[in-house]
Amino acid sequence: FLNSLDFQGMLTRQKSIETAHNDTLHWIWTRPHLQFKSWLDSGNGIFWISGKAGSGKSTIMKRLTETPNIRHSLQSQEMVSGTRRDIVIGSCFLDYKGNVLAKSAEGMLRALLRQVVTAKPQLFQAIEPEFAQMRSSRSGVLWSLRALERFILTVVQSATTTRFFFLVDALDEYQGEDIVIAQIFAKIAEECQNNLQLCVSSRPHIDFREEFGSCHKLRMELETQEDVRHYTNGRFQDYLKKHGSSYQVLIDEVVSNAQGLFIWVKLASNELLRAAKRGEDIEQLRKRLNGMPQELDEFYQRILDQLDAEDRDEARAMLAM
Repeated sequence: FLNSLDFQGMLTRQKSIETAHNDTLHWIWTRPHLQFKSWLDSGNGIFWISGKAGSGKSTIMKRLTETPNIRHSLQSQEMVSGTRRDIVIGSCFLDYKGNVLAKSAEGMLRALLRQVVTAKPQLFQAIEPEFAQMRSSRSGVLWSLRALERFILTVVQSATTTRFFFLVDALDEYQGEDIVIAQIFAKIAEECQNNLQLCVSSRPHIDFREEFGSCHKLRMELETQEDVRHYTNGRFQDYLKKHGSSYQVLIDEVVSNAQGLFIWVKLASNELLRAAKRGEDIEQLRKRLNGMPQELDEFYQRILDQLDAEDRDEARAMLAM
């Protein structure tokens, strides 16, 4: 059964996401207006993390998959309520640069179903008869979206002594219409509301706003200003020690221009640090910063324009433009 769910690249995207800086992203647990902790304690529903490209959505989703806080919080709530259900956590990360399955609903559900049954093998009993029928058919095991949805629903709904928590990253990278993938997970959350919570992330496209707008939610760019500052201070720490306040002014301007976008501040910092090593003074660096484009696509083009012609094809592939 587990082998039939496997596909090449199932974990590639999650492994490729840069690990968050130690001093960042703790705010999701501590800022009362976000209500993330109270939503966890509620035991059901969807939490939607939205933001522009480069705002850190995948980074925070990876942090949430790796932190023990989720499991500890869910276990504590089970103790308080007296139900003491087992906790199963699953995650999947869509990858628009991956193969067909890596950016499909089928691939996401295969990844989640595999993690669930791996965590609690006894849950396979609920779907074993139908899987045996599939396996004995002339065509063998061919996973359809409808079958995967049915298997996920059956497993979760039958596991009355288990509480599930799924993290699903980058719904907007689904190779299809936004509304389709949004409704698939909204349906799963609705039909399994007694023992499933779902945390999803995406860009704020209209179909996601309509489907998840009434759920608990946060917008990354509105929350990441201090994280961007921590990151930028870390990148420029050697220059801060040597030059003090003049570089602090530059850092303040970088943080302001970034508008909460981690990728932007990373690209800007890379260029400024290269220029500083070449000997540009603080005024030249500030002038360079002011000339940097605000939009990521324009920034990527700026990087390409600065390369030798023979390096551009390789750089385009790396930037996935």
